[in-house]
This record gives sequence, C-alpha cells and structure tokens, in this order.
Amino acid sequence: MRRGREFHTTVIDGPNFETPIPVRKGEVNKDGEYTILPLELDQTEDDMEIL
Repeated sequence: MRRGREFHTTVIDGPNFETPIPVRKGEVNKDGEYTILPLELDQTEDDMEIL
C-alpha cells in the first residue's frame, strides 16, 4: 500500500509577522523519497513568560 504524498510548510517570517519566529534547525534526514528537517522553537525565559 502506497501512502499519498504529503507536504508540510513552516512559515517563520513574513510581512504579517512582527518578528520572526526563532527556530533551531535539526539534522536533515532522508527516508526514501522523503526529506525531513526537524525544527524546534528556540525559546528563552522571556519567551516563556508570554506563553
């Protein structure tokens, strides 16, 4: 059984953003036809107060 193709996009900056979303990029992983770039929020203690 073949899975359908999925594409996911993460937007971290743009004209509607007051400031870019800080992210840390992980290591690129390739799995057959798929390439995955893990992202993590790069939060500081000040950022945590907002949440």
